[in-house]
Amino acid sequence: MAACAFPRPGEAITESTPPWGDHRYAVTKRLGEEMAVAANRAFPTAIVRFAALFSDWCEYLPLFEFLDTWLSRRWNARILGGRGRSAVPYLHVRDLVLFLARALEHHERLAPGEVLIASPDGSTSHRQLFDAVTGYQRPRPRRPLLMPKPLARLGVTGRWWLGRALGREPFERPWMARYIDLDLRVDARRTRERLGWAPRPRLEILRRLPFVLENLKLDPLEWHRRNLVEVRALPLRPNLRLASLLERHEEEIGRRFTRRLQAAGDAIPSYRAIPAEEHAWHHRLILRNLTTSVRSLQRAVFRAYCTDLAERRARQGFAVEELRTALGTLGAVCREVLGEDPEAAGLEAAVHDYVTVTVDFGIDAVDETYEAFLAERRPPEMLSPEPVPEATAPVIPSPS
Repeated sequence: MAACAFPRPGEAITESTPPWGDHRYAVTKRLGEEMAVAANRAFPTAIVRFAALFSDWCEYLPLFEFLDTWLSRRWNARILGGRGRSAVPYLHVRDLVLFLARALEHHERLAPGEVLIASPDGSTSHRQLFDAVTGYQRPRPRRPLLMPKPLARLGVTGRWWLGRALGREPFERPWMARYIDLDLRVDARRTRERLGWAPRPRLEILRRLPFVLENLKLDPLEWHRRNLVEVRALPLRPNLRLASLLERHEEEIGRRFTRRLQAAGDAIPSYRAIPAEEHAWHHRLILRNLTTSVRSLQRAVFRAYCTDLAERRARQGFAVEELRTALGTLGAVCREVLGEDPEAAGLEAAVHDYVTVTVDFGIDAVDETYEAFLAERRPPEMLSPEPVPEATAPVIPSPS
């Protein structure tokens, strides 16, 4: 949407709005639209103007900067520029996926270079975001300090020069101060009619912020990694690199894991009775628990899953050796697949620490669970101690 200039008060951007934004970012968007139109001579094209895209992990830098400031104890944690009316539309990435799929399905009905808007109607202001963020888990939102636009412009410029002198430029740039209290309001009715698509209310930004904040609270390292690694070139910790690789290769690991179990034959007979689609489901579940343990450095996550799995398998009649073999196979397949990826080079020690050892903890949980299960099922007479023979007087050799 940044290709367009901010509309006048009471108006909104539509599919017919020209891309006449005057700042440098808008110019790059306009040039991109011109390239798409030119390419239409070679193949069908459409121009899609996105709202500000975010996920449940934030992953939209301006929004991240807002949250990082408003949730902090810094001096500017309550300051909003102007009247807090600066506003843009937001769209969850899951809605964008459906939008693009629908656009591809209906591409034949689109005119060459037709403009579509992937956005909800309206916009969301800084004040609305501030109230939602600071009011989460509080009786009421914090009261912001509204800074008049001239003072805000002076403050942004001063902070930028200071940050530049110190080698730490802030996100806000002096040119951004021109747009304080402007509203990038959208009216995308025509796109919805053309594609039969609409954003889902439950993924609207204000309803989704609690999920964003919960992810920040539950896994702050991953939350900051997702938002800062591309911007500030943060080096990824080995466990985070491994978690990313495990996610990337999830399907391949699952396929090989299933093949190994099905080929094991008499070693794990109970697994041969499991349908292939159920294998796929369980393997996706166990891999995601393993990945979560690697990412969070919490082996207890995988161990707890293995405890629940062992309880179920024990009641289904699986032998403990079968589960031990299956988990060992999982670890071997993970090491094998990761070893084939060049991006895993140099992570051999991390694979041992975060994958192999974690799987070993899971095997120990299986052993412990089966011991408890068998103790519960053992008949009472088997639980009573064996009779202790009566003590006899020791034989004392007579003195010679």
